[in-house]
Amino acid sequence: MPIVESSSGNLALGLGYWAARLGAPAPLCLVDDGCEPTMREELLRAGCRIEVIALAPHEIANQAGVFKRIARAREYQTNGYYWPNQYDNDEWVHVHQMTTGKEIWQDPLRFNLVVSAVGTGATVSGIALARPAHSSALVTAVEPKGSVIFGGHLGPYRVAGAGNPFTPRNYRKEAIDLEIVVDDPETFGMAHRLRQAGCAIGSSGSMVVVGAARALDQLSNKPLAILLVIADDGWYEVL
Repeated sequence: MPIVESSSGNLALGLGYWAARLGAPAPLCLVDDGCEPTMREELLRAGCRIEVIALAPHEIANQAGVFKRIARAREYQTNGYYWPNQYDNDEWVHVHQMTTGKEIWQDPLRFNLVVSAVGTGATVSGIALARPAHSSALVTAVEPKGSVIFGGHLGPYRVAGAGNPFTPRNYRKEAIDLEIVVDDPETFGMAHRLRQAGCAIGSSGSMVVVGAARALDQLSNKPLAILLVIADDGWYEVL
C-alpha cells in the first residue's frame, strides 16, 4: 500500500529512506506553505513525493495547516493509502520506549533529569514510560508558547518541529513530571547564542536548552546529571 503522512520533518525523511530501501512505493508527504523550500528539496532527495496544502497567511500563523493536512491524509486513507498517523498511534510511543528510552535509562551515567521537546508526544512519552520503577529521575516536556499540547492558548510561533494546535493522543501527560512553555524570543535568542558558541542547534533544540534552565530553577534538589534530547541541527531553518 502507498503511504501518506502529514509530515515535513524527520518522520517524512525516514519514510522516504526506508521506502526506497525496501522497494516500497514512494511515500506521499503532506506539507503546507509554512514548510521551508530547503526542506522540501531534502524530502524530494530522500525519495518522497510531496503535496503542498495551500494556506492563507493567518492559517500559517495559527497552525491551521496541521488540521488541513490531517483532513487530507484521511481522504487518502479512504482511497487505499496507509496513514501511520503519527499523532495517534501507540506504535510510535512503544518504539521510543523500547529504543530511545531504553538507551537513556541503561546508560552508565544515571540521569536525574531528561528534557525533550514535544510535538506528537511520542518521543518524550516513550522515554518517560521506559523509566525504571525505582528511578527518581524527572522527565520534562517543553513546548513553544502558542502550542496547546499542555492546555494553553493557541497562538503563532516560529519553532520548527515542536508544538501542535491540539493535544495528540500519543502525549502521555500522566507520565511527565514537568511541563515547560518557552516563547519565541527566548528560544531564538538562545539559538543565536549557541551558534556563536559553536553549537549548531536548531530552534526546537534551543527551546529544550531554555526549558532545561527553567526546570532547574523550579527544582529545589538540583540534578547531578541532565540529558537534553535534541533532534537535529536545524540546518534548514532561517534563524
